[in-house]
Amino acid sequence: MKKAMMIGVAALIFLLTGCGQNSTKNAASSSSQQTATTVIAESMKAAKTIKNSDINLTTTVNMGDTDTKANMTGSYQIDPFIMSMDYVTKSANGDANIKMYVDDSTAYVQDQDAWYRMDISQVTGASAAELRKQTESSSFLDSAKSLQKKMKLTTHAATYALSYQGSGKAIKDIAKDIMAQSPGASASLEKVWSAIDITKFEMTMTMDKKTYLPKQYHYTMTAKIDDQKMTQTVDATYSRINQLKPLTIPDNVKKNAQALSSSSASDGTASTNDAE
Repeated sequence: MKKAMMIGVAALIFLLTGCGQNSTKNAASSSSQQTATTVIAESMKAAKTIKNSDINLTTTVNMGDTDTKANMTGSYQIDPFIMSMDYVTKSANGDANIKMYVDDSTAYVQDQDAWYRMDISQVTGASAAELRKQTESSSFLDSAKSLQKKMKLTTHAATYALSYQGSGKAIKDIAKDIMAQSPGASASLEKVWSAIDITKFEMTMTMDKKTYLPKQYHYTMTAKIDDQKMTQTVDATYSRINQLKPLTIPDNVKKNAQALSSSSASDGTASTNDAE
């Protein structure tokens, strides 16, 4: 399987880490004078009530003369944790269309007419237990609290929009803090960030004005990596929150999926040593 697919799935799971199941009910603030701080607080409460949702995620990366665009559309539920998605990527190396299911231990990937399975840690770098902890912890929103005093709040007829723009060392430290909460974060993260010089970062989060549930998320990051300019844009749209029927992974997928090693996932070849 292609590395871009694995990175994309990890990005999607990262966006979902703030959507944990919790018995806390959402209670909208009665104050007519909202601030970024109060909206973030209410959004954190609302995120903990999310049980399922549809999501559309588009990621665009420009590095040098190379453009890569990936789009994932699908659905997810928290308990039991399952994602169902269609992944489409377009780049100079060719296009790919992939169907995938993910639970809290295994990723099932369709490549052409065959199904393959791999441990979730091969996709996210995190164990099943770590992934479950991240999914229930609202860690992304917790990290976003570090921005609340710097965020601009815009009130629309039906939504709130929180936006932030920054650059330099301050935003690099904030990005490191957020990414450190993501599945698979490790000591090697420090080495990765030491090679990245973020020159600009823009982020906008849009949530429903009545429920504080997420509707859209956008960020654009411009950086230099080893003196090469990179621009990454991520757009996510959430819909039908808490309105989906229970998700399941089809029995024929589980039965017919062949084991795929981590090395095969990187170079595009399949290993069937553990096939049924």
